Amino acid sequence: VNRGYIQNFNFLVDVTGGKSSFEQNYTPYIIMIILIIMIAVVLTVVIGITVSMYVSLQKQYKYNRMKKSAESAFVKTRKESAIHTDRDSCIVFTDIQSSTCLRDSSSQLYNEIILVHDGLVRKLAARLGGVELATEGDGFVLWFESVPYATIFCMELQQELMHVSWSPKVKKLCNKAYSEAEKRQENVCNISKNSLSSLNSGASMNSQ
Repeated sequence: VNRGYIQNFNFLVDVTGGKSSFEQNYTPYIIMIILIIMIAVVLTVVIGITVSMYVSLQKQYKYNRMKKSAESAFVKTRKESAIHTDRDSCIVFTDIQSSTCLRDSSSQLYNEIILVHDGLVRKLAARLGGVELATEGDGFVLWFESVPYATIFCMELQQELMHVSWSPKVKKLCNKAYSEAEKRQENVCNISKNSLSSLNSGASMNSQ
């Protein structure tokens, strides 16, 4: 060994942390799959929003068409019908049960109910020769030339309302409102019975 002689040794060191063969071969496919999934999610959201908007617009169009048809039928009836005061006729008063409870629970669903209800009332009254005299809240005042026509109107209106394809939200709202109304009615009946019993007991004691 010669003193004072410096020997150089060169070593190749990979400091970049080379990629494995798996990463090199499958990385493009993984990126492609992620992009496809992201595009699918975006398309699903866009399609869902589009379908929801379409259904909402169709529903609004249906209600507007029903409202326009009912109003035109009402105007036509007013022009063609004449109220005869020289013979017997019949006045019908309509009212939606527990309408205040329905309105307080959901004004949006209540408006949906009113729109369908008013359209059915006006179309049916026009078909049977009825004349709309006035409206008050959700109620109608209708004139019919005879009691049979008025009776048929009342019966058919109930049937028409029962066969309407109400939305699940409207059905749920009505079930809730009417069950609460029945409970209140039962409470009122119980209070009346108790009050009547108390009065009868007091009267019997006074008679003795």
